[in-house]
Amino acid sequence: MVEDLLAPFQQCLPQGNLYYHSGHTWVNIDALGGVKIGLDDFAVKVLPQTSVVLTCAPQSRIIAGRPCCWVVKDDRALPILAPLNGVILSVNSQISEQPGLLYQDPYGEGWLITIKPDNLQDDLSHLMFGETVFLWYQRDVAKLRRYFIPIFEKNRAIVGETLCDGGESQTHLYDVVGSKMYFEIIRTFFYVSILTLPN
Repeated sequence: MVEDLLAPFQQCLPQGNLYYHSGHTWVNIDALGGVKIGLDDFAVKVLPQTSVVLTCAPQSRIIAGRPCCWVVKDDRALPILAPLNGVILSVNSQISEQPGLLYQDPYGEGWLITIKPDNLQDDLSHLMFGETVFLWYQRDVAKLRRYFIPIFEKNRAIVGETLCDGGESQTHLYDVVGSKMYFEIIRTFFYVSILTLPN
């Protein structure tokens, strides 16, 4: 059961032509110097798929290492850290209308924002690129396994409830461990604290 739920993470593949922030965002620079930012493959696999993404508004200033958007699920919000300093030029309005784009095409139609960077070359020097990204992915997938395998081994009842009660088997780790525990675990991959929203 746990191996089935963890299997998608073994297939996480970064795009070789992008820069990456340790909070699992990517940066794409086009030929004209435009800069697009989105969530990477690991992030969209780890986030529950009924999440809502909220971004800062156009013309807002973002600061590297501080939140530029939030992923909201139930009463919890996970801040996503900006990889660069700059001003938001546009936000991807399609995500609010078709949130599935974020999960189906994170490096394409599922992008989050475009920005005008303050000092692109300086900021890029603090991001990951190339082989470093693959090694980082391997470390985070191993870290995810270290978190979840002991939970399943300690709580065999959780697995039993999802498989033996005649109901549907769970397809995401979130569904098995519940919102509070899940967000407390995944926040460590994004280097943030979870916000609890008022009812």
